[in-house]
Amino acid sequence: MELTDGFKATLAETARMLRGSQRRLFMARTVQSLEQADSGGPKRSSAGIA
Repeated sequence: MELTDGFKATLAETARMLRGSQRRLFMARTVQSLEQADSGGPKRSSAGIA
């Protein structure tokens, strides 16, 4: 999956605005969403982040 430069910038800006656990949760959910979009289906992590 290709991400536009604008979308990448939005993700980076949002991550910079968050701190602590909110930032980590945003990053984890973003990675999970991108993995799902790439594989075509939902995945569950062992950490239970949904």
